[in-house]
Amino acid sequence: MGHIHGGDIYSRKVTHDFSANINYLGMPDSVKKAAVLAIDDAVHYPDPACRRVISLLAQKEKTDTRSLICGNGAADLLYSLCLAFGCRSAAVLCPSFFEYEQAVTACGGKVKRIFLKEENGFAPDEETLEEIRAFKPQLLFLGNPNNPTGRTLPADWIRRVLQIRSEEDLLTVIDESFAGFMTGSDRNRTLEAVRLTGEYPNLFVLKSFTKLYAIPGIRFGYGICQNKDLLEKMRGRMQPWGVSSVAQAAACACCGETEFAERTAAAVAENRELLKKGLSGLGFHVTEGAAANFLLFSGEEGLEERLLEKGILIRGCGNFPGLSDKWYRVCVRSREENETLLLALRSR
Repeated sequence: MGHIHGGDIYSRKVTHDFSANINYLGMPDSVKKAAVLAIDDAVHYPDPACRRVISLLAQKEKTDTRSLICGNGAADLLYSLCLAFGCRSAAVLCPSFFEYEQAVTACGGKVKRIFLKEENGFAPDEETLEEIRAFKPQLLFLGNPNNPTGRTLPADWIRRVLQIRSEEDLLTVIDESFAGFMTGSDRNRTLEAVRLTGEYPNLFVLKSFTKLYAIPGIRFGYGICQNKDLLEKMRGRMQPWGVSSVAQAAACACCGETEFAERTAAAVAENRELLKKGLSGLGFHVTEGAAANFLLFSGEEGLEERLLEKGILIRGCGNFPGLSDKWYRVCVRSREENETLLLALRSR
């Protein structure tokens, strides 16, 4: 099966989309307003250096402006990173976001898959660490929280990985595109990698506003890294006018939406727990430790097709390396929408 993303509501009749991991609360009003007002600026080329948004991001992330780089979503940065780094070998923990592999192979590199164990709930362990140590890939991708499992990486495990790889001067990418959905208790089980970029120059932290602020049609992502040479090489590989004026304006507004982000994390955590209980009560096996706005669960094959007949779209995960056709991912949405999904599953 070829790689597909969630969110394809255009080729099918869909009334409820649980396949794309977008904040069900929608786009904040301030972000909508900023995007609309920025249309007038679209008669000019956008600022190629993204100066205003980078200044706000530096304040938000408590880092310096020189360590930041912006792109059209996280995927744009993935490809420019692999091109700039000249990656020949990379490792990914499976299952994980497939675009890591696509970016590496598109740049001529080879990927080693390190499979996480289902019996461990797809959590990395000592054996995972030893595989990373033995293979020594030039580039290592880690999702925190990981997609599609939703699990966070333990703080001590992250530090051990970074220490091992710093001794070999190898690059590690920690993708925090879903970190905004974590509550305080979730964060206590892991760590915010941006705080370690000063200690580990070959750590690249990838972030995105796409999911948390519901702007997949606008596209904005950014990276944080203290390796200035790498960032300069990345900028040289990117389109000179890559991030639109509309996206930059929307991102500036996102930087000020701290209260919205906190409210989202709390609401998602509550609805996630209710949805997890509902799925478990219907006999599905739900992966433990989810800290993002989605859940991974296993059930009978063909579930995606049967739900689509009812107008409900979920994400079949059979094309994720490390998962079979019995695995599915669903976005955590409002309580009412989640009940609609559970009702459809009861009558499957």
